[in-house]
Amino acid sequence: MKIISSGAIRVSAIVSGILGLTVLAILMIVLIASGRAARQPLLMGPPIFLAVFGWLVMRKTVWNVVDEVLDGGDFLLVKKGNIEERIALSNISKVKGAAFWRPQKVTLSLSNPCKLGSEVSFNPSKQFWLMQGMESPIVEELRGRLGRP
Repeated sequence: MKIISSGAIRVSAIVSGILGLTVLAILMIVLIASGRAARQPLLMGPPIFLAVFGWLVMRKTVWNVVDEVLDGGDFLLVKKGNIEERIALSNISKVKGAAFWRPQKVTLSLSNPCKLGSEVSFNPSKQFWLMQGMESPIVEELRGRLGRP
């Protein structure tokens, strides 16, 4: 079986998210410790807004991505944590690729939901910086195998 997902991208996205939230936490601690937050409570607004916004972005882009996707020919073997699901290509109703998103993301819509839900997202393994604005070859290959645009 061939690996068609990239786990390294997910790790770097999680690390950058944690670093961003850490910087915001340090900023809030400094504001509270210096007493500026008590004198000017509006100073706490931007860090709180950025933390909530960052959490929403991470939830939508990173935390819903599976760990590994293996291509088994007429099925995909999908792994997320302890869950391992075999998804037949006939169960995939739509393949969506996010060409302008970094890292690129592939979302498979399923006809019959599995343990991972009705949509499964992963980061494709073949990503080149020249492909900005182009869909991943994995998206095109899966669509071709499904016989759907």
